[in-house]
Amino acid sequence: FQFHTARLLNDLSGPLVDMGIWSYAHLDGEIERLMFMNLGELSEALHALLGQIGANPPADAADEEQDAKNLMLSSVRHNLEENALDPMLNINLEAERFGVSTVTLNRRFRQRYGRTMVNFVSEIRMEKAKELLRTSDMRIKDVVTAVGYYDVPNFTRKFKALVGMTPGQYRQLERGDAAD
Repeated sequence: FQFHTARLLNDLSGPLVDMGIWSYAHLDGEIERLMFMNLGELSEALHALLGQIGANPPADAADEEQDAKNLMLSSVRHNLEENALDPMLNINLEAERFGVSTVTLNRRFRQRYGRTMVNFVSEIRMEKAKELLRTSDMRIKDVVTAVGYYDVPNFTRKFKALVGMTPGQYRQLERGDAAD
């Protein structure tokens, strides 16, 4: 039940933030609050949220344009999350899909989410790499390709800049293993 609740809340969170019903700063707290409700409480809370959606219609064309931009950004974010580990992920194609320049899309994404699309994807990849280093026996070069990179030295440089140590050192520290 909690797995399905988490997926539902994750799917709803972007549009609820976009409509101003939830704040991005309090998103995790809202999701956590709803995650541990029983079915009846969750049903009441979701009905209340749906009521808020209908109570906040766009006031004018400017609001509709902003809603369209928010929807675009939510879609881009979702696509980046879903495809972050794909080495063929192309941010330029995301911009083309919505008929805007890469610079414009990246600027809007950064304004909305506080980081560039490249940094957003890198963060997802690095978190997955850290997870694999902690929990699997994959060779480091296999971890590198599993998280969407081709070049081990480039990945190692980025990983060390973010984490403060090499992937091998990280694995050794987290697991107490001998380095690869």
